[in-house]
Amino acid sequence: MTRVYNCPASFKLNALEVPTSSEAADEGTLLHSVCEQGFPAHSSAFKDALFELNDEQRETVLAALKAAYNEHADLGDLEPIEYSIEERMFSKSGLFSGKADLILRTPIRGVIIDYKFGRGDVERAESNMQMAALATLLFEKYEAIKTVDVVLIQPRALDKYSRTTRAQYKREQIDEIRVALEAACLEALGDSPSQQCGYWCTYCAASKKCQALQNQTSELAKFVSDETKITVQNARELFEKTKAVEKFCAKILSELKNFVLENPNENHGLTMVDGISKREITDSISALNFIEEKIGRILTREEMINLTQIKVSKLEEFLQATLKPSKIKEFKASIKNEMNESGFIQYKQNQQILKAKD
Repeated sequence: MTRVYNCPASFKLNALEVPTSSEAADEGTLLHSVCEQGFPAHSSAFKDALFELNDEQRETVLAALKAAYNEHADLGDLEPIEYSIEERMFSKSGLFSGKADLILRTPIRGVIIDYKFGRGDVERAESNMQMAALATLLFEKYEAIKTVDVVLIQPRALDKYSRTTRAQYKREQIDEIRVALEAACLEALGDSPSQQCGYWCTYCAASKKCQALQNQTSELAKFVSDETKITVQNARELFEKTKAVEKFCAKILSELKNFVLENPNENHGLTMVDGISKREITDSISALNFIEEKIGRILTREEMINLTQIKVSKLEEFLQATLKPSKIKEFKASIKNEMNESGFIQYKQNQQILKAKD
């Protein structure tokens, strides 16, 4: 909804695209499905599903559910609380719909929860048009509700202060939001919908066909060639334009990779080479035991999980910063090797990289 609201033309452009998936998207679908089974009670099916996850995924799901249970507790116990999972709601106008991961509801209050399982920045609840649309739909469906809280839960967010963001809507605000959403939907269905580039281009599968984005790419090229100065006034605008162009270029590179993989023997001057292998910590608790054996107890289990969610190099940096200077040389010589042989680090080959032939 954020994308269509800001760029109505993207609706028809995306409708022509063949749906694609990715490893990250597939994992997100998996973690959502496990969360569905974990609320309101931990069933045997939930425990079985949790067992199938790796250590980091398991902690991520439990953190998301803990935040959801906290929202449930905050509603109090003075009134009965209804809940629904993965509920699709439709606007009275028929112009838009939305599906919420979890809805909590008393006779006069509603809470809409959306899980996000990526690590990168996501649009905060207070500016998220998808969440505003869901709040509008809930107000339409239940006329006695006076306020709706929208809550985005992102347990893997690198900024720990952004792992839960929230906003509250009151019924008197909703008419204005509904009018704006319906206007965007009507424009999207019209003959000449407007195109507008911005951070929402990240979610657009049709970016390579977007004339506005191509024009923006040309503008940025001119900006670089003219050596225009970055100022307080244009910094934010340039950042958003650059991120949109970055997504556009990534889409083209992805298609070039597929072309080269499908035509490896053609004389196109390109080749694929192996990427750098990546080390991942697959068992946080074993890693914690390793640290305690070498240094002593200096981390809680939760701190260890947060540290190892990012990458092995962060763990190495932490250990070096904790050790006395006289021990760092010994660390570099032996503990790195011991970590590699410990069994809690797994090597994964990064995707192949596209390069021009020499």
